[in-house]
Amino acid sequence: MKDTTALEVKKPLRWYNRKVKTDFTKIFQALAKSAIVGWGGKPFSAAKEAIGISDAFQLAEDPNGLAYLLILEAMVNASNHLVEEHRHRFSKLVEGEKIYDNPAFVDFLGQLNAILEDQEFSIQKDFFSHPRQIKLLDPYCIQFKKAIHHFGLTEVEAENLTRRLPSYFVLALNDTWKSNPSAYDPIIGKVATPFTEAAKRELEWDHYFTLLEKQAQEPVFDETFGLQEVYVPPRAYFTERPKSASGGEALERGVRQVLSRVAIELEPYLDRWLARSDHQDAIKVLSGGPGSGKSTFAKMWAAKLAAERRCRLLFIPLHLIDIRGDLVQAIGTFIERFADIKLSYNPLQALPSEKELLVIFDGLDELSRGGKFAQEVAQDFIREIERQQSLCNRKNEVRLKVLLSGREVTVQGNASQFRRPGQILHLLPYFIDEETKEQFKEEDHPILSVDQRDEWWKNYSKLAGLAYPGLPSELRSVNIDEITAQPLLNYLVALSVKRGKLHFSERVGLNLIYQDLIEGVYERAYEGRRHSAIDKKLEKEEFFRILEEIALSAWHGGDVRTTTVKRIEAHISNSGLARLLANFQEGAKSGIIRLLTAFYFRQHSIQEGDRSFEFTHKSFGEYLTARRLVQLMKTVGKNLAAKGEDFDSGWDKSEALGKWLAATGPSPVDEYLFRFLEAEMRAQPRPTVEGLQPQIASLLSLVMEKGMPFRGDRKSNKEENRLSRNAEEALLVMLHLCTKISGRRVTIDFPTPYDFGAWVSKLQPQRKGGENTIAYWCFSKLVLSGTVMMGKDLGGADLSGADLSGVDLSRVDLSRADLIGADLIGADLSGADLREADLSGADLSGIHLSGADLSGIHLSGADLSGADLSGADLSGADLREADLRRADLNRANLGRAHLGGAYLREAY
Repeated sequence: MKDTTALEVKKPLRWYNRKVKTDFTKIFQALAKSAIVGWGGKPFSAAKEAIGISDAFQLAEDPNGLAYLLILEAMVNASNHLVEEHRHRFSKLVEGEKIYDNPAFVDFLGQLNAILEDQEFSIQKDFFSHPRQIKLLDPYCIQFKKAIHHFGLTEVEAENLTRRLPSYFVLALNDTWKSNPSAYDPIIGKVATPFTEAAKRELEWDHYFTLLEKQAQEPVFDETFGLQEVYVPPRAYFTERPKSASGGEALERGVRQVLSRVAIELEPYLDRWLARSDHQDAIKVLSGGPGSGKSTFAKMWAAKLAAERRCRLLFIPLHLIDIRGDLVQAIGTFIERFADIKLSYNPLQALPSEKELLVIFDGLDELSRGGKFAQEVAQDFIREIERQQSLCNRKNEVRLKVLLSGREVTVQGNASQFRRPGQILHLLPYFIDEETKEQFKEEDHPILSVDQRDEWWKNYSKLAGLAYPGLPSELRSVNIDEITAQPLLNYLVALSVKRGKLHFSERVGLNLIYQDLIEGVYERAYEGRRHSAIDKKLEKEEFFRILEEIALSAWHGGDVRTTTVKRIEAHISNSGLARLLANFQEGAKSGIIRLLTAFYFRQHSIQEGDRSFEFTHKSFGEYLTARRLVQLMKTVGKNLAAKGEDFDSGWDKSEALGKWLAATGPSPVDEYLFRFLEAEMRAQPRPTVEGLQPQIASLLSLVMEKGMPFRGDRKSNKEENRLSRNAEEALLVMLHLCTKISGRRVTIDFPTPYDFGAWVSKLQPQRKGGENTIAYWCFSKLVLSGTVMMGKDLGGADLSGADLSGVDLSRVDLSRADLIGADLIGADLSGADLREADLSGADLSGIHLSGADLSGIHLSGADLSGADLSGADLSGADLREADLRRADLNRANLGRAHLGGAYLREAY
């Protein structure tokens, strides 16, 4: 029986005995214009030009013609989108040459037009769920590839771009329809029953799923290919307690359990989790370091589930959601705010009547708001998720499942809320060394033994037109394994290899790779094309300087990834850089936007008329912020030195502190920024770093005496205390990095013996758990002799190499502290908590440790001769080869202590 709901959309079509021809030549000419200057036309304009306005009007009067017009417009818009994305690659198209009017080019297009003109196709009801299957799409893609190759793309680049065209077509089809849905009522009337609310929702979900699928096809780092084509599915592991002979958890009273690791292929594991209906296992957490592939996996898994239509799902980057208020409201606001989603309702609010919903929240660590630490905000957010899933899920009916992703520090800080085995999944790198493999069971080794770098490089080489069958031999080095093992960093290395400017046979640090990448962006921006992203040339250092200021504006906003044009303008103006942007013909605001377009940014929202941009990768912001702070510190050093030589030149200490306060006061340094700062400082000439050390110490001494200088519009005491604390900690970080490089002890002048203890309390506010502020990493090699720290919390602090002679450390919490090489002669440690502290090789002769908690302490090779250890708890302590001659061990607890090789002569 004939399907009466099918639309026969054949070429050529006839209206009133007139043949309607489509001139595809005009379409490809329009694309050539787009490659040079941007088409910029309204939707449908290119298609209408190709058909003819009068014929297009007649086509729209009939469902058959209307469907043809819809498909053609979507193809043109999809093609145009791809071409505009990669305009800078069309080397043969230079404005003024008018290649789109060149007779040879028009003749070439005419041949393509003859092929496309002969195509016939029809659409049925399943067209709406499988639009890629229409017959016209394949021949159109073939001719599109030929055309863009003719424009100047290489064969590989043309192939990569064309492979993405079907995904762009499907989304363009949705966008074209949504732009004027009532115009297409005749098609709906022909192929289906009239819309019901349920049918409308299905179409909305289809559009959203198409958007998720397209994300996987979007280019990476300005490549012609999409993310999906270079992606390598990751591995992960979770921890569990060892099993007893009966199969239950082996628990031994008083013995610390060592958790065992279980390796998994991540995607199949989560597929199985999604298929299960266990209301006690409705939340999973994906943990990994920066660049480990958390966001990539979340995006790729979402695209796969969307393509399979497995379930309803929402993919939500957490830096784009306002979590003030309850979760349902936050998701509703997110859906309304981003027009691309095009859902007319809040699916979480519709539960439990709706189908099962999976929500993927990406970026737990990006939840910091209003100066609160990300861990605190994440805790509140996780509690809200748990509350919501308990409302939606029942024992035999699971409606809501959640996947969270975040950096390791934030996830670890909230680990107590995820206690089920397999609930926290830790991403594994591309390459796993033998030492790491030993932490897993033997049966997991086949999963771990695959070097995924080979698979990734094989994919990348094919797409980038290179000839590597796997990881290049010059990159198989222990020096660089740590970098190439991580997905994002491995990609950055690949871009540098392709540029050919770095020599990886030498030791290459991560900061140098970022610098090389940005230099590559700078060079591409100024290749002499008038249609490049930047019209007026900036010097390379000026280019870096503006990018650093953009990164600083994001860091000050509490995000490090996202900032707004207004905030950037303010930062650049306050930094005296406005003259650089004044060169742009369109003015500073347009200049900023064009600069953002040139670098790795993407726009994600417009709020109150202010455009908001984000770094495509968070670590770009961290690297550029670190670079700005190191450059500022070097500038501070030069100006302090100039003031010392000439009173009328340079900055005095108060001016220098004011500059530093403005740059570092708004946000605290975190672990990831610290790592980039350390690498950037190590890249500086050693004499520069050694010269900065006493200058920074003198600035901190002034702060201890007089405080930070606040001028102009004063803020509340609370806000000024916050700004001062952050700036002081950042100064301490820089001093610590100088000390690590120089190896020299350094003195900060404290007005009284009690001031260091008071400063510690300022730097480390009252904490809930074991997470330390960055300041606690930075006390090594400080001269603190004679200070009083009685009862202070210094748990986990790095005091290695510090001069603590004569310091009152009684009842101080020094658990897990690093005291290696510290001078503790004459220090009072009575009643101190030294559990698991590291004092290996320390000179503790004659020290007073009576009643101290030293359980699990590391004292191997330490000199404890004549020490008072009476009543001390030394259970489980490592005392191998320690000198305990004449030590007082009366009533000391030495249970499970390791005394092999210890010298105990005359001990009592």
